Amino acid sequence: MQVDTNFKTLEDNFTRLKEVFYKQSFDKVSFITYCVEKSTIRSFHSSKGYVKIFKPLSIFRVWAFNFLSDKKNIDKLKARDNFTDFRKSALADLEKFWTLTDGGTPEFYQFNKLIDLFFKFLPLWNGLDNKTKEWVFKNTNVPLDKFSLDLLRRWNHKSNILKGVSMNYVDKTNYNKFQKEIKQICKDIPVIVFDLYAWEASHQPKEKFELIKLDQKKNSR
Repeated sequence: MQVDTNFKTLEDNFTRLKEVFYKQSFDKVSFITYCVEKSTIRSFHSSKGYVKIFKPLSIFRVWAFNFLSDKKNIDKLKARDNFTDFRKSALADLEKFWTLTDGGTPEFYQFNKLIDLFFKFLPLWNGLDNKTKEWVFKNTNVPLDKFSLDLLRRWNHKSNILKGVSMNYVDKTNYNKFQKEIKQICKDIPVIVFDLYAWEASHQPKEKFELIKLDQKKNSR
């Protein structure tokens, strides 16, 4: 995809992308169905031991329904205390559920992609109050995939990301590194805006998009 080099700042796109994002709202079941698409699940091959009994999308959706139906989890969400710890707990819960339910062992990047997609779209669930939705929106990580990784590669040439990589490029050694680099680019703007832009620019090839880039003078300071 050709990328327009007429740069704009994240600030210029923040309000618009956020408004588009929040135009949708879902009940619990609709949210669970929406947050992870079948295209994400294609990498969960049974031949590699990622699943043994059930379909991967079914495993995730049952976990998500149980997780959001547990009052303790909702109370922790609404307490808005420590997102990093809450995400870590949710990830561990998903991994445990997957193992006990199916016996399969997905890769690091697969589990993290699922949990980050879950939190990316969680603000669209109508079961949360507005303050909690905003808390999640401001703190969630980027679901790293070929679109966000490509935008990061174009933005930060020092990231050493190879051209054309996909989510299986992400592992324990670089996940936090990439998240940190995106946060440095976004500064005080929620990193999910970076993801929303990467997705938008990659999924509408017939239109021209300007690659977001902060003032180079600011970045060089």
